[in-house]
Amino acid sequence: MAEGQDLVEQAWLRGLPAETREKLFEFARAAGQGGLAAKTISALKSDGRLFAAWCAEFDLPWLPAAPRTVADFVADMAAAGRAPATVQRTLASIALWHSAAELANPCAPVLGKMARQAHQRSDATRENQAAPRGVR
Repeated sequence: MAEGQDLVEQAWLRGLPAETREKLFEFARAAGQGGLAAKTISALKSDGRLFAAWCAEFDLPWLPAAPRTVADFVADMAAAGRAPATVQRTLASIALWHSAAELANPCAPVLGKMARQAHQRSDATRENQAAPRGVR
């Protein structure tokens, strides 16, 4: 099986219009034919699974997701102690899934941007930076 063939999980497709499902399958085929690196495919699948499951828990659609849904998801990731880089990668995956389905990017509006910035500023998730040379 070519890489990417199993990129779209069946559980994610429930309730999506046929046209959207076909766009996702077309995206998966292109990804599997070398359109995306294997690690990118792995991240997309992992992030998609995480976001779709989170949305299902709250009975919210993952595709298309509302900007408020994404902002709440980011807040939950921050509360769980996820690193800003992990949140940023997951948001990039959510944006790519929406782009693949030719839907508006729910990560771009101001709510998502503000949630990302708040998470990056929080002390709980601040990444440790090495001390400057000569300082201990």
